[in-house]
Amino acid sequence: MKAPIWLALAGLSISTAQAAERAVVLACEGKLTQPSGPKPEPVSIGIIVNFTAGTVTWADSSDSPLKITRLDEKTVAFRGSNGSRTLTGSIDRKTGDTDATSTVMGDSKTRRINRYSLKCRPEPRMF
Repeated sequence: MKAPIWLALAGLSISTAQAAERAVVLACEGKLTQPSGPKPEPVSIGIIVNFTAGTVTWADSSDSPLKITRLDEKTVAFRGSNGSRTLTGSIDRKTGDTDATSTVMGDSKTRRINRYSLKCRPEPRMF
């Protein structure tokens, strides 16, 4: 006996909802501050939080995905390094407030620290 079409569609919508839980694409805007810079600069960054893989990816960076170091109902904390750059931060899951620090390694004259203060929101789906 064939299952009614609405039952098949209900199963599809559950699968789609579950897939949406695995990764979230965020559109973030805010400020980038450099300690030696004259003033904060406006910045827009895309961030992908992949709950299944346990990673956070910054779209403005060629770094490999960052590892989620803490995940609870309030916060997603992340950290990663590619050898020359370390990026650490956290995302408030309720407000979208995101703070992160990027450190480019080097001696005291070439080390560069960038601080991000962002407001993120889920990117609407196209389809």
